[in-house]
Amino acid sequence: MQSKIVSYQTIGEALTWAEQAFTEAELYYGHGTDNAWDEAVAILLPTLQLPINAQEEILLQTLTPTQALQLEQLFKRRIA
Repeated sequence: MQSKIVSYQTIGEALTWAEQAFTEAELYYGHGTDNAWDEAVAILLPTLQLPINAQEEILLQTLTPTQALQLEQLFKRRIA
């Protein structure tokens, strides 16, 4: 995957970035998910210690720089 500058600040932006990156990388799904969005959610929720049944409002939640970096590293590791 090409190196991109990650500039997301909210959970929703992080998920959108990951969905696009996963789609571009043509990942194989089969570890409990079957699409890029669900794969990104499956990585993000436990990383941020959010419940699996979190409401849609979390998409607007602001990420700390540490959280954004942690997610970026995990998303890129999933692609690699």
